[in-house]
Amino acid sequence: PDGGWRVVEIQRDIAWGDAPAPVRDVVATAPNAFLPERVIESRQPADGSVIYVLFPADAPDAPTMEVRFMDGQATIMPPAH
Repeated sequence: PDGGWRVVEIQRDIAWGDAPAPVRDVVATAPNAFLPERVIESRQPADGSVIYVLFPADAPDAPTMEVRFMDGQATIMPPAH
């Protein structure tokens, strides 16, 4: 804003085992559950939430699921399309 910079998200790759237990649990019980090969942790400074972007082994460039984690609660996000 006003010609300056603003952080909108902070991303990093993490191991699936490093994701919070509620995130792993909601994915494990989802109808389309799978073991992610790649996980991007995306911190959202605007509201303090963290989005976990999950990629399967057979599509490492196409995320299959996103999970929002905030206040100890994990929720699978609806597809972007």
